[in-house]
Amino acid sequence: MPNSYVRPIITGVSTIIVVLLSISLCLSLLLHFTSLKESSIEILLLPISLLTLFIGGLISGYKSGTKGWYVGALTGLAFILLSWILSFLGFDLSFSLKAVLIYLFYLLLAMLGGIIGVNLSPHRN
Repeated sequence: MPNSYVRPIITGVSTIIVVLLSISLCLSLLLHFTSLKESSIEILLLPISLLTLFIGGLISGYKSGTKGWYVGALTGLAFILLSWILSFLGFDLSFSLKAVLIYLFYLLLAMLGGIIGVNLSPHRN
């Protein structure tokens, strides 16, 4: 992997983490200060995480200016690796078919975001 892709990937993954933590804080405050139950917002978690991966891929593709699918895929893979490490070490969860499908969608949406990000980039080669 060339050094020119490292910074966009780190920026994309950092964006994903910051956005997910911000949304997590907002949702936890919403649960704490309202009468909402966890089950009522559970349906939002997957779409929010998918959108966040798309945004992270978009930002990494925008920053790289070239090979959006590649940079988006590496951004998605980096997040998937972090997520898997936290799930495995923190919660002792192993791979399941559901987790593999979710990780596949993460990867595809990060790649799509990278492709679109390159096309929006003024650095495009």
